[in-house]
Amino acid sequence: MDRDQLRTFLEVQRTRHFGRASRSLFITQSALSMRIKQLEQGLGATLFSRKRNDIQLTAAGKRFLPAAEELVRLWEEARRGVALAQRETPLLVVGGMVGVWDGWLPEQLAGMAAGEPALRWEARAGEGEELLRGVRERRLDVAFLFDPPPGRDLHWRAMAALELALMASQPGLHAGEACGGEAYVLVEWGRSFLGEHARIHPGAAPRLRTGSGRQARDWLERVGGAAYLERQRAGGLFEVADGFAGRAEVYAVYPEGGEREGLVEEVLARMAR
Repeated sequence: MDRDQLRTFLEVQRTRHFGRASRSLFITQSALSMRIKQLEQGLGATLFSRKRNDIQLTAAGKRFLPAAEELVRLWEEARRGVALAQRETPLLVVGGMVGVWDGWLPEQLAGMAAGEPALRWEARAGEGEELLRGVRERRLDVAFLFDPPPGRDLHWRAMAALELALMASQPGLHAGEACGGEAYVLVEWGRSFLGEHARIHPGAAPRLRTGSGRQARDWLERVGGAAYLERQRAGGLFEVADGFAGRAEVYAVYPEGGEREGLVEEVLARMAR
């Protein structure tokens, strides 16, 4: 039994689908099946019932689940402890969605670096589900997302509200023609924004869909068009007067309990000032 087998078991249990789990773990489906088979052989028990389009835990799998989660957690805490023992200063591993890294989070970390020279950082970017998995497995101390996490197994707190506006590469556009144009870019600023966007612009057909405001700005500068962007970072573009005033809420998500919780909460409190 090794960590990769445990993580594979947990991901199959989460997705209930071998194909989705293999894509999430960036391995082939045959490699994933082999890991599960080796884990089952080591335990001497079948962990999943494999019916078509219906992957379920067996009774043995249900009993093994909490142990697998605890083993992964202990491994990550042990790995972090060894890493910390080799450094003189604390290390904080931070993850964030791509859009959060476009401006807000680097500014926050730069401010913390200036005020806390004894604190070291590791930075990761990823999609929401990937980051949440990293927090749950204690590979990330804190992740910054555009949506609060589902369930109650993680701590979270609202950190910032990014003010969004419909911006265009040329002046004088109305929202209908800006969002209906061939060069419209839809930036995924979280579920709340996307829901409001779908309600107000039901006919929008974006040519580009992205999670990065920076990528959208580059597109507008090179190709032209329109997109909802952070108002304070949209210099050189023209605001569409009848676009809706959107908001992208940034949330910090971190594990409950453990030796890192106090440090994370202290850092978040300073970032919120």
